[in-house]
Amino acid sequence: MIRGAIAFGLVLRISGDRFENRDVIVTTTLSLVVFTTVVYGSTVGVLQKFLEPKEVFKFSDSYKNFTTSMKGMVESKKIRI
Repeated sequence: MIRGAIAFGLVLRISGDRFENRDVIVTTTLSLVVFTTVVYGSTVGVLQKFLEPKEVFKFSDSYKNFTTSMKGMVESKKIRI
């Protein structure tokens, strides 16, 4: 999105005195920015589903494993609290 804003800002700086087709350039640039934003934005959901990992990591599971191992280490006196 920022690339589109930069392109559009640069196009607006073109003076109408030197380029007689300034309006065509501005319209084309704006059309390309809107088109690519819509097209790329609509493909993000599909790409996310394709790249999403199959196994979901749950914080609660890792916390249970951590507390279980810590209890075991305390009970076996490998660490002191």
